[in-house]
Amino acid sequence: MKNFLLTSLIALGIISSSFSQNFWEKVNHQMHAFHFGMADNGNIYGLSNEIFLYKSTTHGTLGSWNQVSGFPTGNSASYNIFTKGNTVFMLNGAGTLASERGVYVSTDGGSTWTTRNNGLGNNTKVAQILELANGVLLLEVTTSPNTILIYLSSDDGMNWSQGQTFNGRITSIATISATEAYMAVENTIYRSADNGQSWVDQNSTAPSQMPSRIVGNNNGNLLGVANEDVLESTDQGVTWTVKTLTGLPTLTSAGDKITSIRRLHGETIYAAVADNAGIFYSDDWGSTWIDITSNITSTQIFNYDLALSTDGYLFASPSGSGIFRSAERVTASTVSINENTDVLSDITIYPNPAANKVFIDSDIKEGGSIEIMNQFGQVVYSNKFESLEYFNSGIDISSFSNGIYFVKVKTLEGMHIQKLIKK
Repeated sequence: MKNFLLTSLIALGIISSSFSQNFWEKVNHQMHAFHFGMADNGNIYGLSNEIFLYKSTTHGTLGSWNQVSGFPTGNSASYNIFTKGNTVFMLNGAGTLASERGVYVSTDGGSTWTTRNNGLGNNTKVAQILELANGVLLLEVTTSPNTILIYLSSDDGMNWSQGQTFNGRITSIATISATEAYMAVENTIYRSADNGQSWVDQNSTAPSQMPSRIVGNNNGNLLGVANEDVLESTDQGVTWTVKTLTGLPTLTSAGDKITSIRRLHGETIYAAVADNAGIFYSDDWGSTWIDITSNITSTQIFNYDLALSTDGYLFASPSGSGIFRSAERVTASTVSINENTDVLSDITIYPNPAANKVFIDSDIKEGGSIEIMNQFGQVVYSNKFESLEYFNSGIDISSFSNGIYFVKVKTLEGMHIQKLIKK
């Protein structure tokens, strides 16, 4: 059992052979990807300056980005990007000729491109593609400066069927189930109970402006951001209340406001705050936020400037500052680290939660090692000991960010892993 547990942790990437003190590493110095596309085969696409597409086939590492071509470019082109499976969609919504605009698709990694405009007619001023449940695609088309028309496709864009018309731009979509989804159009919340076929204005009310960015969780609740508030709805977006927050800087409508909020894996939410105030994550539905800004040089990050690759790396592209990737895979989170208290059952780690120091109480006299790992599996503290009495004065954790950690004590008798909350 001891060997199986240790082997499993290594295989999951929870125990790192080395630890970078920085959460982020810069992997592209020249380009700014205002949209990412993450393919199932591991290819990573970054769209830069609206007309240049770059691709990495090796996890987005430094030096691995190459420009992709083959679709119309020039002054009349203004692109957006989307990936589904291994298919790459490039949307050209600009240009005076309808024949130049529309949905371009590549199924061979960007080597060749074809159009998928069947059903759009002359409505080819395409703005963005969003995905609903069961692979249904929702295409936003601009028909006038303040009006959009949506189209739906259930066959990867081979055919499009016309949907509803809305006033304003779609700012985000939250898919809850196979049938239920929510859409923020400017500051209006719409709900669909038939996977996007029809949308109903929820006539929402809020103590401040309605949220323009929304995410949903597995319980059907919604979280949104509007100016200086983070709002929550538990009644299908009808009423919104201000959520009490810990760990985020003070939000202001004029400066420090959330520019990006994304639910990228599990129940973990990521957010970026303007004016270089930081990048944060929360795994308790936005109540507590942990700062992961680290060595990133700017946090002017908008919604699709934050993305998660299929192999578990977090990517961010601050405005004008290149592309950053998390040094470690972030999907190796607490769900993959199991507490184990039955191998070395005579160890107690206290207090828990703790703010400044933690202590170890045990009768074990032999030597061993201790590691403290954060939620991402990164080792933030390690030490070897001849006896656990070495830690009688405690382990200083006052510099740790607030959040969830795991303490691993290993001796010849076995191993003990316990969750620790830093407050």
